[in-house]
Amino acid sequence: MKWRQHAWHSAVVEDENGQSICSAGTVEEAQQIIRDHNAKEVRPESEYHEDHGSVLWWVFPIQEPPYVGSPLNEDWPGYHTHWSVIAIPEEP
Repeated sequence: MKWRQHAWHSAVVEDENGQSICSAGTVEEAQQIIRDHNAKEVRPESEYHEDHGSVLWWVFPIQEPPYVGSPLNEDWPGYHTHWSVIAIPEEP
């Protein structure tokens, strides 16, 4: 998912194929839409790269809290199958 400037003060959010998903009034709104989407998206372990850093690791069905970290950590349990980004809230 990415955004592109559409007009001077608006932006369009696109999927991986370049298809328009929605429009936003500002670039900041488009970036927030993408952050919200990414926070909900769960990816398979095979898509993880160390450049992603610490993430939330899940096992489905969810029966325990997620592991927070990276497979490079010494305490990596090794049985988690999916991950999602850690959503950082905005300061109130």
